[in-house]
Amino acid sequence: MYRCSLMVLLGLASVGSAGAEPLNVIVITADDLGKQLSCYGDDILETPHMDALAARGIRFDKGYVTQASCSSSRSSILTGTYPHSNGQLGLANHGFKMTPGRPNIVQSLQAAGYQTGIIGKLHVKPVEDFTFDFRRDSLECIRQTRDVVQVADWVDEFVESVDEEPFFLYLNYIDPHVPFIRDVKGYPTTPVSVEDVHAFRFQGIDDPEQLTSIADFYGCIRRLDEGIGLLMERLEARDLVDNTLLVFVGDHGAPFARGKLACYESSLGIPYFVSCPRLIEPGQVSQSLVSTVDIYPTVLDALGLDVPEGVQGESLVSVLKDSTQTVRNVLFGESNFHGGSASGYYPRRSATDGRFKLVLNLPSGYHENGDVIVDYDHAYDFSRAARYDGTWVRELFDRLAEPPRIELFDLRDDPNEKTNLAGNPEYAGVMQRLLSRLTDWMEETDDPFLTVDAVRAKYKMLEEEN
Repeated sequence: MYRCSLMVLLGLASVGSAGAEPLNVIVITADDLGKQLSCYGDDILETPHMDALAARGIRFDKGYVTQASCSSSRSSILTGTYPHSNGQLGLANHGFKMTPGRPNIVQSLQAAGYQTGIIGKLHVKPVEDFTFDFRRDSLECIRQTRDVVQVADWVDEFVESVDEEPFFLYLNYIDPHVPFIRDVKGYPTTPVSVEDVHAFRFQGIDDPEQLTSIADFYGCIRRLDEGIGLLMERLEARDLVDNTLLVFVGDHGAPFARGKLACYESSLGIPYFVSCPRLIEPGQVSQSLVSTVDIYPTVLDALGLDVPEGVQGESLVSVLKDSTQTVRNVLFGESNFHGGSASGYYPRRSATDGRFKLVLNLPSGYHENGDVIVDYDHAYDFSRAARYDGTWVRELFDRLAEPPRIELFDLRDDPNEKTNLAGNPEYAGVMQRLLSRLTDWMEETDDPFLTVDAVRAKYKMLEEEN
């Protein structure tokens, strides 16, 4: 098997350079996994295997997805473009698809001589644009990725099929997506009980039924963590750790209200770490604003390959070499459509500089947000109970159901985004700056929602609301 060379660290020479041995690449996604890991300070569950993987290289504390919906998020991972640009505005199984022929990571690496494989969910269209050599991505295979031993066996099968070529593996675990399955062939080895958990801090709902769902969600995370441990054992046994560039991300936040489908920190914020012992110094933690739209250009840059025109992400290679470096000072997110009924259509855009976050709710004043019930989570219904009268919990869920035009949060002092600062004269400058950057980005990326009156009249809107 190939080993990575210090040439990548020193000069990032082309994979075709004389004497250079190309890196293998593994990109791992966990479905609906937000920052519920102990390495991110979560106090419910220890996740030793994912924590160890993060410690092997660089952990990004401000890693984000482009959209908190599976297909849209994955389209950015694979193409380095935003959903509103590539066309994957919602779920692939609800008819959404990207513009055909768009460059993607699979085709780029195949052209460079890589063998490619997928295990688990692809969930973007058109499927024919993703010409993997090895496929375990049928619906049944996707379901079987909860069986962490089976996943490790498939990884062995793929690696054995590669022979002498370098490889790219896109590995997608379905955990902790709903339904929350408590036991799959003895995993997790230790269950998570209601007594082990507390209410999500981004929700504040502690009703018994909600706590049961939270416990089951964390049980799936524990199984995933044990699966990552098995995976790393298999890679180490094959001497594949040192020569593999490994990227691990969640595809978006937890499948609960104010998580999945929104533009909050609990929606877009994910675990995001990259490792390769011979390329990246271990134990690094970066505060750089990074996105999953950066994965494709980063991989190509690390391998010395050209990044196609039209890719909107940034290469993170400079940050991988030096965690104090940055590639942007404002990061953008979006929400368009998920799937199901038309009530789920509620487009939003967001911008954060790391300290402040602005969310622009495009349909505000036109219709209510239909995404208050997320994947069977009834936190919104619980929030209607009398016990939440006059509390911040009620205020959060009222705002979720009928968002104002603009939301502005101080993420340093208010990480769970409870207090909307929009309209506060003290923060008018911050709001104007972020709104201006956001609308500039929408123009630069040909956002189809730029024609919405609320955006075109951005400065008038600020004057009216202040």
